[in-house]
Amino acid sequence: MEKAVLNIKTLNVTQGMNGSFSHNGELAIDIGGACEWFKAPFTGTIKRIYANTNTVWLESNEKVLYADGTIDYMTIMTHHDNDISDLYVGKVIKQGEVYYHPGVKGYATGSHIHMGVGRGKFVSPGWYKGQYQPQIDGYAWPIYNQYDVTKALFLYDKINVQYAMYDWKKTSDFNTVDPKPTPTTKYKVGDVVEINGVYISSTSDKKLVPAITKGTITRIIEGARNPYLLDDGNIGWVNNDCIISNPSNVKYLNLNSDVSSWTVYKTNNYYIPSKASDVLAKLNPAKFGGLSYKILEDCGNYHFKIKTAQFGEAYIAGNPNKYSCTITDKPIYSNGNY
Repeated sequence: MEKAVLNIKTLNVTQGMNGSFSHNGELAIDIGGACEWFKAPFTGTIKRIYANTNTVWLESNEKVLYADGTIDYMTIMTHHDNDISDLYVGKVIKQGEVYYHPGVKGYATGSHIHMGVGRGKFVSPGWYKGQYQPQIDGYAWPIYNQYDVTKALFLYDKINVQYAMYDWKKTSDFNTVDPKPTPTTKYKVGDVVEINGVYISSTSDKKLVPAITKGTITRIIEGARNPYLLDDGNIGWVNNDCIISNPSNVKYLNLNSDVSSWTVYKTNNYYIPSKASDVLAKLNPAKFGGLSYKILEDCGNYHFKIKTAQFGEAYIAGNPNKYSCTITDKPIYSNGNY
């Protein structure tokens, strides 16, 4: 398994993720022209080319190791190279091979590479219309399943860094890694846990949808990929990532009464909804004097799965540092669904 590594001549980030000029709502970065060349972060296949901006989508041929420890396929999208006549859909690019260069093709105020990362395999047509950018009289076009680039890509520690903007995780090599992590156990025999996935054995890497979503840990194998056996095998084996709650770590999202509209979504991939149908409904905490919801799943970055009384299961953003809400061990309001 390959590490996904950002390997260029010079790193100079000229606009970051959610940048105010043309990246509003887009988890992409601009790398200034001093980078000169861009090497493939992984071995992959070109899935699409958009000629108006010389945009190229490269999908990894196998699952790769992300900088944050995620193991999944990866798709990378790059804009603005002036000449991609040597590239075509279906071409295989090896990790470390130079295949892209900075340029000004399309909308660009200076020579650079616009780069975005999507988690998983390529999703056609590759991008979607994002938030309106009044300063450029147009829209941002994020890659599907966009992912924080610093959590996706290791930074090769031998490149020249002019301005990194972020605290990247660095690597000195491209060595293959063991795709079978050995997680430490966080739970004990007798714990009753809720799960969002299950495996048929302690070593399996194929996650299945569980028919039963709650069980008791009856056996633990330290160091195994899936160390916990539930209900003596009647449910199966799980790991830390499968467990979404137990009696000691249940949390509640409380939407305060000063907010009259709070959007919930059908999917956890809603950082910027690609279409109106991604929206499930609008909650009205003010109408009920506040709403509390049990967090069924923590999707990361303060995005949660909850269950509402009227609309059923839904996904919601609830960052107390940005929004009028709190996260507590017990519900604050009595009108939610928990």
